[in-house]
Amino acid sequence: MTTATGTSKLGEVFQVIPQLISEIGAITKDQYNQQQKFHYRGIDALYASLHPLLAKHKVFVTTEVLDAQYDKLTSQSGGNLLYARAKVRFRLFACDGSFVESVIPAEAMDSGDKATAKMLSNAYKYFWFHLLCIPTSELPDGDNESPEPAPPPPVRSTDAAMNNPSTFTRPGTSNRPPPCPECKSTETGWGAKPGFVFCRTCKKTTPINHQPARPSAADPKFDEQPKF
Repeated sequence: MTTATGTSKLGEVFQVIPQLISEIGAITKDQYNQQQKFHYRGIDALYASLHPLLAKHKVFVTTEVLDAQYDKLTSQSGGNLLYARAKVRFRLFACDGSFVESVIPAEAMDSGDKATAKMLSNAYKYFWFHLLCIPTSELPDGDNESPEPAPPPPVRSTDAAMNNPSTFTRPGTSNRPPPCPECKSTETGWGAKPGFVFCRTCKKTTPINHQPARPSAADPKFDEQPKF
């Protein structure tokens, strides 16, 4: 703990903070953002809760912006946005000069001249929420916001055969599929219908007892007379 005079001792601020924690009470999300459809805790609610307690325990806060940066962005509608971000140091002082401090990073955007004001308000809110562990009364349990993933869809026989036909077997059996009746390739898997095999080489699904079609004279590739 550091005091204004630079000496180390147990100051009043460390007695005040536990009293503030016991008296602050919950601050709920009673304000609603119509444009982006969410509830939030406004800075006014925090001021209303803190002001009588700070006066009662004779403590106050100072604010110091350590680093600020500004960028111009474009909104979805094509307008201008001012993006402000900074690190802000807050110090909570007691009457004997003792204090605690915290550095809060904050950011905000605004289409007018309120980006800095929003940024400082956000930093101030989170300084107090962290320091006093202010209850919100609406913080859901982590499991409540973590939906269970759905089970994967069942794999079709033909899909499995295409992915790994050399190892795929008929469901419920350990029999390996026979070679392809058409091209004799061993890169086969059981088809979706019983008694059929899928060949990865010729891309055909063929019954096991199927006899390969013999070429005929109508086939332009067929030639009765071999050429020597």
